[in-house]
Amino acid sequence: MTQTSKTFRVFISSTFSDLKPERNALQERVFPRLRTLCQKHGARFQPIDLRWGVSEEASLDQQAMSICLGEIARCQQISPRPNFIVLLGDRYGWCPPPAQIPNSEFREIKDTIKSQSDLTLLNEWYRLDENAVPPEWRLKPRLKGRPYEAYDNWQPVEARLQRILAQASLEVGFPPQRLLFYTASATEQEIAAGALVKEAPEHVFCFFRSLEDLPLGFNAQAFRTLAQKRLLDNFPSGLSSTGEALVQLILANPSYSSAREFANAIKRAIEETPKATPEADVVGFIRQVLVDFTAKDFQNLDEENWTVDENAGKQQRALKVRLQGYIPHNINTYSARWTYDTDREETISTDHIDQLCADVYDALSNIILGEIEHPHSVAVESEVIRIQTSAALDAEGLAHRQFAEDHLRVFVGRQDILAKIASHLSAGGRRSLTIVGAGGTGKSTLIAKAIQEAQQVHPNAEIVYRFIGVTPGSSDGRSLLDSLCHELSRRYGSDITDIPTDYNDLVPELGKRMALATPEKPLILFLDSLDQLSESQNARSLIWLPSELPEHVHVITTTRPEDTLKAMQTKQSLELNLGGLSRQEGDELLSQWLSGVHRTLQPAQFQQVIDKFECKDAPPDTELSPGNPLYLKLECEEARLWTSYSPPEELAFGVKGIIEKNMIDRMKHEEDHGEALLSRALGYLAASRYGLAEDELVDLLSRDLQVYEWFFNMTYHLPSDLLQNAIIYRRNLENRIEKREVEATKEEERAALAWLKEIRTSPERVAQFLKEVLPKPDGPRLPIVLWSRLSFDLAPYLAERMMDGSSLMNFYHRELGDVSTAVFLSDRKDLVYHERLADYFRRKADPQGDRTWTGNHLHGLSELPYHLTKAELYDDVFQTLTDFQFLEHKAAEVGVLVRTDDKGNPANTYTGVLQLQEDYERALQVMPGGEGGMGSRAPLILTALETSKGLMVYCPVCNKYSPVTKEMLDTVIRCPQETCKAPIKLNPFTVKREI
Repeated sequence: MTQTSKTFRVFISSTFSDLKPERNALQERVFPRLRTLCQKHGARFQPIDLRWGVSEEASLDQQAMSICLGEIARCQQISPRPNFIVLLGDRYGWCPPPAQIPNSEFREIKDTIKSQSDLTLLNEWYRLDENAVPPEWRLKPRLKGRPYEAYDNWQPVEARLQRILAQASLEVGFPPQRLLFYTASATEQEIAAGALVKEAPEHVFCFFRSLEDLPLGFNAQAFRTLAQKRLLDNFPSGLSSTGEALVQLILANPSYSSAREFANAIKRAIEETPKATPEADVVGFIRQVLVDFTAKDFQNLDEENWTVDENAGKQQRALKVRLQGYIPHNINTYSARWTYDTDREETISTDHIDQLCADVYDALSNIILGEIEHPHSVAVESEVIRIQTSAALDAEGLAHRQFAEDHLRVFVGRQDILAKIASHLSAGGRRSLTIVGAGGTGKSTLIAKAIQEAQQVHPNAEIVYRFIGVTPGSSDGRSLLDSLCHELSRRYGSDITDIPTDYNDLVPELGKRMALATPEKPLILFLDSLDQLSESQNARSLIWLPSELPEHVHVITTTRPEDTLKAMQTKQSLELNLGGLSRQEGDELLSQWLSGVHRTLQPAQFQQVIDKFECKDAPPDTELSPGNPLYLKLECEEARLWTSYSPPEELAFGVKGIIEKNMIDRMKHEEDHGEALLSRALGYLAASRYGLAEDELVDLLSRDLQVYEWFFNMTYHLPSDLLQNAIIYRRNLENRIEKREVEATKEEERAALAWLKEIRTSPERVAQFLKEVLPKPDGPRLPIVLWSRLSFDLAPYLAERMMDGSSLMNFYHRELGDVSTAVFLSDRKDLVYHERLADYFRRKADPQGDRTWTGNHLHGLSELPYHLTKAELYDDVFQTLTDFQFLEHKAAEVGVLVRTDDKGNPANTYTGVLQLQEDYERALQVMPGGEGGMGSRAPLILTALETSKGLMVYCPVCNKYSPVTKEMLDTVIRCPQETCKAPIKLNPFTVKREI
């Protein structure tokens, strides 16, 4: 399938400490402009800078490189171009040891190493995982509460491991692509994946900054003098006696003559000084002076000796040369000066940053605008095409074809019921066939397989299929019928211009279009998951599906045993029950799933999974579904994480049990993702109607007080945007009138940093501060790496689907949403989530807050009435659905289906008006006094339109235009439509507009 998206997701690859000023400038001055540019064109801009605001906690699991490379792949998949930029300074950067090493390579490496101590270190930190296919040695995680949680303790071990492996891999003579993982920095590995690939020269840009006057050598006396001066400047009130003793211990020892000796003394002082104390701040300050004095953050210093690392410098220069050779026309260079001395605390000059920001904006904006005008696509083809495509498929049809394709990657069993479906299709008859099965029994996969077989057995038939609930359009009765009527018309060469748009008119129309089938071109219609239809328009009654099918038409449906089954039974539909899989089929399915992710299980582990799949030894009061494929899939997602040496994990019985007690409980542990982050992420997804775009969810999490409080209290490093907001907040507290753009002084930054650390002990002060700064457009945001780590783990449970040109994330299986709703939205907590979503979408759709609705945020316009209604904010619902500007924007911009007739002429369908009608129906069903109209509520306030046909008014209740007279202006009338008669208050003024 070809994927296109209006999301521009760009990975920013850079080293960490030396390019903070540049990265911060991009975050503050460039990326907001690019977001605005994209919004104006109905698109999104998502910068992915995993080093911006990264906390050390994010690397404890040793999966930092896996997450980085995974994010690059996602950027390339979502945004064909642009998707990657490079920032390089003079540092080569962090060189991590590989997190996983194939067993065959590990053996070669060990055979090469002669040092017993080196072998001992490798065996101490790497452990063989025989559940990997092929087996691999895994780097052990750093455990919280243990000595190596602190990176200062871990760094020497990490560096030594990397050196051992790099030297051995060179001696073995691995090919260049494999050597990269042993010898290259994290940044070079990113660049190899994102910039040194096919087509990168057309859209990848590099920005190189070189520093002049970097310090050479180390002068111990100059360092002592500088450190003393900085202490006096920054601690004007003096130090405690303990603090003074620490200073003397570090600085007064005359035997210290190298940076390494001072660094070791500082390290010992850090280890012996209680954290979060004034004394700890003093020691940390001295360490930072040493870092700045030696330019450690800006040049290649050996981490152990604090001397210049010539090899790293050589690798850095070679990387730049390689990029200049591969992307010669997209290289931008800048010069800066090292400025740190006794009189200046600023480490480098920053007069190059204005030009850098301008160049990054110009480079990315030009590519983005070009893509909007002439988009490129990324072909995402399966290795084997199982479901044949057709020219009759539009974007909706292609989405369902891809869904079927995805479900056939692994298929096991079901031969008996497939044979019965095939027999039904061959036998003829005028009755439909309904497959009945509980949730998770594999109905969708069965239908996908039946479609594949039908295409093979009935090559002349027109085979149409919908997996209801997979797309927003297929969940809604009107949209489903509209889509089916259009596809049937395209397949049978019928005119599409006379297809109605109203649901009541579409009900009989579907039967007419089905009747286009002929003996030469029979119709086979598959409708999966009827129970996923929404309740609007009474679509679940299935009155739109003929009881007696037209000739040459076959209809196969699936449903849970719910009201939709009763509706099919009234149509005398034939029924087949779908039960569980056998143990043998479960064995085969589990093996194939594990093989697909290059994993296996030890015999005891495998038996444990299959025993639970069969519900063996289950308690008598447990809700069970023996042989349930979805349960086995959820078991597989847990078991694929097990190593061959993992202790046994107890798997809960039942689909709901394993989701709640294994998946959710595992991820909410603080050593994993934390309860605050996980609960809010799943809560927002569960409360959404059709899902959320990734940037929407990240923005919601960032603005969520509970989530940011959790992050603020647990992180060691405070992000720069939080620090900047604290500076402004403190200025306001002190009634200072400096403008936002006034650059903060070093003294202000230190004071704000100390203040942030101080208020951590006062939840009330933290909440007060965050409540003020989080809602601001330029308020602090969660480091994207926190979401990247969570999305990395949630990936098997989420699906991405297109709506209004945006890719929305939602639960892959309905059961995941049901459990998340029960866990996170129960006891009316759903009202809080809906209110936050309503507030978020209102700000996106109406950024000025003046009800002009100029945000060009289609998803916001689409979802705002829904969430206001669900939040029971009825006054806001009424105000929004009587706001002419809102109605006009939603009707004209949301849900535009781009179509052409049989002559190639535009025949677009504007469903925004129809969505407004659903908004009204939904609101009227729940609003007090809303039955049958607005009841006792005030009339709708509307504006009449001056048209060539005279004065007209649009009634959003009945979705129709009606003529009015001048005498009716500034009065309360009833809608002229006989079937409506809703109360209307006409404004005294009119607006000129044709309809």
